[in-house]
Amino acid sequence: MTNTQLFLAIGLPILVILTSLAISMWQISGVREDLRENMRQMRTEMNALRTELRTETKEALATFNGSLAGIRDDIKTMTGKLADLDTRVSVIEERLKI
Repeated sequence: MTNTQLFLAIGLPILVILTSLAISMWQISGVREDLRENMRQMRTEMNALRTELRTETKEALATFNGSLAGIRDDIKTMTGKLADLDTRVSVIEERLKI
């Protein structure tokens, strides 16, 4: 077997395999970078959405607390009026001796 035959039988297939591996690694590296960039973008978007959600939740909670304070005031007013009505009915009962 001559050197040329040996190169063609062993060297050339090995060279093709190594070239194929190098190209595959280069492609995998490109895909990996694309995935990393997509993950960075997703994290940025998620952080923005989280911040927006927190802001909206705080605003909704403040509105709810304001409404709740108004309801409490209304209940206090109604309780006061009910007590006044009870006093009036008691006076009428005493006058009529019921």
